[in-house]
Amino acid sequence: MSRQKQVLPPGHFSRIYRIIGRVVGARGLPNTDATGKSDPYCVVKGIRSNNHMVNIYCTRTVQNSLSPIWEEEFDYRIPPEWGLVELVGLKATVFDADDNTTSFLGTEDFLGGCDIDLSNAVTGRALTHELELAGVPVNKAKGKKPRLTLVVTVYKEVVPKPKPQMDLLIESLEFLEYIREVSVKVVEAKALPNADLVGSSDPQCVVRLIMVNGEVRELHRTKTIKDNLNPRWDEMCGQKFEFLDQPLLLVFDIWDVDGPGRAEDGQHLGSAVVPLLECLPGTNRKRKLPLLGEQQLHEKRLTRMGVPRELEKADDGRVPDGELSEVSLVEEPKPKPSCMERLSKAAVDFREKVKSVYYLKKVEKSILTVEVRSRVKQEPMPLLRFLHKAVYVADEDDVERVMTLPDWEKAAFAAPPELTVRGRPPRGELFGREQIIFVHGKVEGAMGLPSADENSFSDPYCVVEALSRGTQRLFVHRTRVIPKTLCPEWNEAFYFACPKDFELNRLMFSIFDRDETMIAMIGAGIDPLDQDEFLGRASIDISYLRNGDMLMEELPVSGSVIGAKVKTTAGFRRVPTISIEVGVQRRIKPMYGVAPEDHSAVIPRRTHRVSRQPGNFGFSDTSQFVDEISEAERTATQVMEANNTGRLLKGSHMGMPPNWISLPEAIDTWELPPPEEPVPDLEAEMRKHAEKAARAGQIPEGFDFTHEPPPIAARSLPMLHSRFAQPKALFRRLAKERKAGKPGSTAILQGFNARSKLNIVQSLKGLWYKPTPETLVHRRLEENGDDNSSAGSPTSHDWVLR
Repeated sequence: MSRQKQVLPPGHFSRIYRIIGRVVGARGLPNTDATGKSDPYCVVKGIRSNNHMVNIYCTRTVQNSLSPIWEEEFDYRIPPEWGLVELVGLKATVFDADDNTTSFLGTEDFLGGCDIDLSNAVTGRALTHELELAGVPVNKAKGKKPRLTLVVTVYKEVVPKPKPQMDLLIESLEFLEYIREVSVKVVEAKALPNADLVGSSDPQCVVRLIMVNGEVRELHRTKTIKDNLNPRWDEMCGQKFEFLDQPLLLVFDIWDVDGPGRAEDGQHLGSAVVPLLECLPGTNRKRKLPLLGEQQLHEKRLTRMGVPRELEKADDGRVPDGELSEVSLVEEPKPKPSCMERLSKAAVDFREKVKSVYYLKKVEKSILTVEVRSRVKQEPMPLLRFLHKAVYVADEDDVERVMTLPDWEKAAFAAPPELTVRGRPPRGELFGREQIIFVHGKVEGAMGLPSADENSFSDPYCVVEALSRGTQRLFVHRTRVIPKTLCPEWNEAFYFACPKDFELNRLMFSIFDRDETMIAMIGAGIDPLDQDEFLGRASIDISYLRNGDMLMEELPVSGSVIGAKVKTTAGFRRVPTISIEVGVQRRIKPMYGVAPEDHSAVIPRRTHRVSRQPGNFGFSDTSQFVDEISEAERTATQVMEANNTGRLLKGSHMGMPPNWISLPEAIDTWELPPPEEPVPDLEAEMRKHAEKAARAGQIPEGFDFTHEPPPIAARSLPMLHSRFAQPKALFRRLAKERKAGKPGSTAILQGFNARSKLNIVQSLKGLWYKPTPETLVHRRLEENGDDNSSAGSPTSHDWVLR
């Protein structure tokens, strides 16, 4: 009976949340040792849907065996932060460990690999996979087909689909967790290098903090232990911090103290970096940190050219060349070493080299043991209100209201210059945008790099660069060169305080093979990155990382023109990868201008009480116009034009007929009042009508005409027979008179609305009767400078009625 396909609820998806397995063993492995047999170990990694990989399990080493039996179990839980980028497969690889040490990065002696597809796996069912190991060099395989046995059980679950990554990022910015207190105990160190020609080193540990703004602050100095390569200090230190004083990284530097001077005047014995967000309660307090050389020391990290640099403190607390936003604690430059000191250092280096080459003494890795505990405090994110909603700024009052907010005291960015200049600001909007202000991480190492040298090896180093949303690129870190290896293990921490105007979006990791003539190129001023052979490049998008999240992945490396020089067995392709860790710190940056979403935001102007009402625009239907204009309409139009333009008293200079003042005989659309009846006070009636209309159509204070709703379309076209949109009552009255047989009403002629009729009657009233002085009080005569004025004016000058 066939299994029915599972129907997922809307908005849900099925994912692998747990995988349990057992590495059983392998058989028929190739022998890569000149004497004896291989010492194999197996590395299991998970393949995500974005082609990135994560470390799952690494077995122990089985000495001198070509058919190892491990029988080791692993249990891996997929974090829910992965979202839709889920686990889709497993990659198992087998390596030969010559020094009896294991690593997820593997070694140059590759014994084979295979892939397991988990996309169609059934939940809860244990499957035994016996897979052929391929990708082995043909000269080492010798016709054998090695096999690896794995038992894998997959567990799936149906969960709701997560929100988009940018939505989750915005939600995470509601609050900010910052380091409130740090407690450190420097316990001991093991296998420190001997920097003295006679006797042993005199180590001292200096504890420093890397702040969020790039500042380096000293926290504690231990006592100096004389003549000891395994010192034990057991010293405690700690400090509390405020919101604006936020540490992110803890740096341990061990020095060989020679003489009464500062520890920095002696030889550097090792450095280690610890992120404080990884030391919160709930994690292991005790840590064993591998110590690295001068390339990990803050003041002597490598430049892009690959040489150590001594950072000098600039006037503004920044690096003079502008590559990194850092502050050096070196108050005075070191004195130039004497000839005896240089000879002593050369002798020490030669002694250590002889020990490592001829194995006269086993070279151990230097380890520093510390106990670190950090505590966090949560507060609202400064300037969060600008991220959710823009604030419109139109005048000085808006600027004062915005700048008085308490968030500016805790913000990591200064206010935009448009708000700090004196005077009226330009109209615009103030909004917020999330931005990365600090990035830190670790370049753990790479595996499977192509060989660029004739000895089938490479001398790789990695360059870390920051990429902006545009085309900007800034140098962040450069690792040391590890000679003669295809699986380098750097384990170097990097950190970078972003400039205020740099919008960090991606990190790029470029791997090069150092040329033997690098020293000569540096002396000639040639960029070694242009001469060294390019081994590959990988980049990662960090635009969605949240505060406190650490991204630990293995990225595929591509882009190298160096092909495989060794032919391998088919069935498995070994892709070069680089393993990294990245964490970021974000803050909200205030921006001023047009909203970046659509670039079409309209800034509303200030609303105020208008001094006059807007005009009412009626609808005019051209199909209702009369083709032949009557004499009455032409006369009325001329009278209205003369009245509106103030030329009513100028007479015939307007081109009117001499008898234009006389009443037309064809006017039958209204009845004039008889002369014997008193003329109504039309001014009072018009004033009452205007007050009533004003009360009916009064616009409230602060009304914005730019948001006035469009007029509602009428259900049917109005009955119009003129330009002035007369009411229907006029046409009904005229039709009634025509039916009654009244003289002069045989046809519907052009008529006027009530307002036009009143204006015409008022204009003609002054022509019928002599105006009284009371009616002329509101009139004002102004002199007109037109030379072509009429000669019939009241005085010798031309006057216009206003």
